[in-house]
Amino acid sequence: MQPATDPYSGQPESKATPARIAPLAVSHYGLALSREPLKRAGLAYWAAAPTAFGHVFHFALDAPSDGWLSWQRAMLPEGDTLTFADAAAGAYRASVLRDGRLEAVLFVGPTPTLPAPEWLKSQFERSAIPPAERRALLAGRPAEGAVEEGPIVCVCFQVGAARIAATITEGCGSVEKIGARLGAGTNCGSCVPEIRRLIAAQEQVPQSEPKITQEPAHEPA
Repeated sequence: MQPATDPYSGQPESKATPARIAPLAVSHYGLALSREPLKRAGLAYWAAAPTAFGHVFHFALDAPSDGWLSWQRAMLPEGDTLTFADAAAGAYRASVLRDGRLEAVLFVGPTPTLPAPEWLKSQFERSAIPPAERRALLAGRPAEGAVEEGPIVCVCFQVGAARIAATITEGCGSVEKIGARLGAGTNCGSCVPEIRRLIAAQEQVPQSEPKITQEPAHEPA
């Protein structure tokens, strides 16, 4: 232990304590969202963050020797479970519902590239997920034709950056126009600076210039 301590609190001088960093060799990475704390079965690394509905987990591990299904049962809460497995890609996904309400979702893959959690978080706010929409939970994104919100900008009306950016490209290039179309920025106003930033970023995107061609003149007959 570091012998140097603070003369008042007795806290050791941790900044001078030697530390060693080494790569963590694992075969899979994961993301999970759950109302209940995960059991963390066989995880080599994990980090948890509290949310309004429960917890968001990022983790890493080696593929379990007895298969993903038994590992998932030990990891997630009980309920009606939907699963997807792609052995060739090394991917496994699962969702758990009780009486139609989402309790947990899980994504595991051989790389850290996993679904963004923003849309998944919004699904925990719903009282029930209709059967026709439950496959989207395993995809980690809205079904075809639905709007992908992206990170939430306007908390009051649950409007995301992706939807705002799409609205800007459609011609709504001001805070007032976006507010009239989406409602974003029209309540507490705390998201207005971020909306302005998105507008400015879109204005900096180079626009393709129309290609003008000229037909050769024809000599009169």
